[in-house]
Amino acid sequence: MRRNGAVAALACLLLTGCGVGQSPQTIVAHKIADALPQAIGPASRYDVQVSGDALGLARGRARGVRIVGQDVQMTPAVTLDTLTLEARDVVFDTKSRQVQSIGSSMFAASLGQAHLTEYLLHARPELSVTLGDGDMTATLPVTVGPMHTTVAVRGTLTPTMPGASTLDFVADRGRLGVLPVPAFAVNAALGAVNPVLDLSRVKVPIGVQSADVVGGMLTIRGTAQLNALSHAR
Repeated sequence: MRRNGAVAALACLLLTGCGVGQSPQTIVAHKIADALPQAIGPASRYDVQVSGDALGLARGRARGVRIVGQDVQMTPAVTLDTLTLEARDVVFDTKSRQVQSIGSSMFAASLGQAHLTEYLLHARPELSVTLGDGDMTATLPVTVGPMHTTVAVRGTLTPTMPGASTLDFVADRGRLGVLPVPAFAVNAALGAVNPVLDLSRVKVPIGVQSADVVGGMLTIRGTAQLNALSHAR
């Protein structure tokens, strides 16, 4: 059965030969790009760069692989504006087309207002989030005794726990005191909607290290387990 693992496609180099006028790095990059829609998800575009000398690639070693995707549909519910994956020191078996090891792999993803709003409409319809510059505003229902209302509170997204693939909205504590409802009620409401963003079902397992909002764009960074792509079918 043909393997669709993105990084595993490196091993196809020796098995198919080099095209006329193309470097080994370019051939490998094209093979990886062809595998990405199935291995990661559909996208409007994927760009791939492979670094490493021809001899190293022939022996099953690449110094690095960099993948940049635009409008990447990671799951039916999650579409990222951009996704960048970087792997260093990739070692693969040229016969089995299996990735044997990856020295390190990181990811950076950006999520704009349109894609975030689309995600929340399906995953958290009771919640709306507006991205700002440095923080964001969440509008959510709050219950205090018999009273039902909505409040808008500013805050940020943070991993549910270090290295998690889910992100919680954390309110700016300095602003809770000026809201027209008690802070405990807001915190209870946030507990009901968190995690706000769930990336646990993407095909490439990730661990989020940071999330920042700059100029109306949410940027998420962390580690990615690209070895999992070698087992994709």
